Amino acid sequence: MESSQTSNKSNVLLTELVIVILFFSLTAVTALQLFVASHQKSEQNVMLQRASIIAQDWAERLTNELQPGKVVLSAGFKRDLLPTAFTLLEGQNIIAMEWGEDQTVVGTMVYTKIHVFDERQYTRKGLTIDDVEPLVAIDVTTYIPDKEVF
Repeated sequence: MESSQTSNKSNVLLTELVIVILFFSLTAVTALQLFVASHQKSEQNVMLQRASIIAQDWAERLTNELQPGKVVLSAGFKRDLLPTAFTLLEGQNIIAMEWGEDQTVVGTMVYTKIHVFDERQYTRKGLTIDDVEPLVAIDVTTYIPDKEVF
């Protein structure tokens, strides 16, 4: 009789131990999934912040120049990835710029579009740059006077 009670107690103890191990395993898997998701979000935020800084930097450079086209070409931009834009690989980002000009009576309006793409997304998926959504897009308008008006 005593051996059957010992056997029952050990079976109950073993069952409890299995349930506790299962519970902690499921908790660990859930915690790991949450950690991976938060890490991916953190990487996306860092990438977006870097892209914003790059786009703002180029917008400020072009706003302060009388000949923005020369600045872009002297920085090493080329027409190799997009037929309608000049592109430059800077770190893990691709910067694409398109611009146009409108002549007015007293000067020139220069319209520039700055797009920053993630180079890893572009190469990983095997897509063209037209298929990838930019991380950041900024439109810059600059007025360049022909002469002093007053």
